[in-house]
Amino acid sequence: MKIISGGKELKMDETKVLRIITKPYRYNIHHFANNDIRCSANGVGLPSCYLCNYLDDYGRPIYERIPRFYVGAIDRSTESYCIIDITESIFRQIRDLYFEKGWATNS
Repeated sequence: MKIISGGKELKMDETKVLRIITKPYRYNIHHFANNDIRCSANGVGLPSCYLCNYLDDYGRPIYERIPRFYVGAIDRSTESYCIIDITESIFRQIRDLYFEKGWATNS
């Protein structure tokens, strides 16, 4: 998980308390040559990019799209706004916690 605040990348530790205040923005990446490359099909109405279409001998994509999310949050220790870059598994944990009975109301 990356935290971006004021253009600087901060480290996340277990003691950091964050309050999520925005809806998540989903984007996709590809792992290519030990780098994370953002999928160029995001937000432009294209079904896929060049790396999405790169197939192996069996017709399966070699560089699959990996979903990631940007979420706006407030760091409770400094009371400053930050943007968090999270994986899909962390997003699902946050979503499941939100919809847990007794945790949040839908009003």
